[in-house]
Amino acid sequence: MRRTQSSLTVAKALHQVFVASSEPGSSLPKLSIRPSSLRIRLSAIYSPLPTTRAYANAQQTPRRAARDEEIRAREVQIVNENGKLNLPARLDSILRSLDRKTSFLVQVAPSEPDKPPICKIIGKEELRQTERLKAKPNKNPSTIVKQLELNWAIDSNDLNHRMNKMEEFLNQGRRVEILLAAKRKGRKATMDQAEAVVKRIREKVKGLESAKESKEMEGKILGQATLYFEGKEKK
Repeated sequence: MRRTQSSLTVAKALHQVFVASSEPGSSLPKLSIRPSSLRIRLSAIYSPLPTTRAYANAQQTPRRAARDEEIRAREVQIVNENGKLNLPARLDSILRSLDRKTSFLVQVAPSEPDKPPICKIIGKEELRQTERLKAKPNKNPSTIVKQLELNWAIDSNDLNHRMNKMEEFLNQGRRVEILLAAKRKGRKATMDQAEAVVKRIREKVKGLESAKESKEMEGKILGQATLYFEGKEKK
């Protein structure tokens, strides 16, 4: 009963303050209310809103490769029709000479501290077909090409890391392209060191089951060269 009387007292007090005092000719009454009568559970008035946590969708649509003005670099290297890398050139000059109605300039490999990103000029229709195929689930790993970039003066630790990645891709049945090029700055490799890098890569592939060099090396040692390998998925 005491709780009911306290609640009525509080309700009456609030009515006098906020309602009666707003009426014409009324003045704010002097209230004499015991502090104990104002013990109101705020949780009964202000109930917290339910907390909702948003989780990212695990199957997000992969972002497409940067193209044209989306490429964040002043200079790029172009993969030409022979699969070789041209010398670095200014991005704005390439875009000015590009036929925008029929082609895109697409970034195919990111930049590194000592060299610009690698790009390729691709026809719009060809690119659309490629993106449509990528949108479909691909159950054949042999159609997927992985590219690894190395420089002729690569140190032993970095080379080991790249060889482990190559082994991983080949064991998944993928095709692997090794892009070799000279550093623009820093230590330069000798002919013996560059030949040792190629030998090390080929020996690694020979030691893998169901992996082989699928095509002759393009380019030249100490210049720009590409090695081609393919693997068979382990069961």
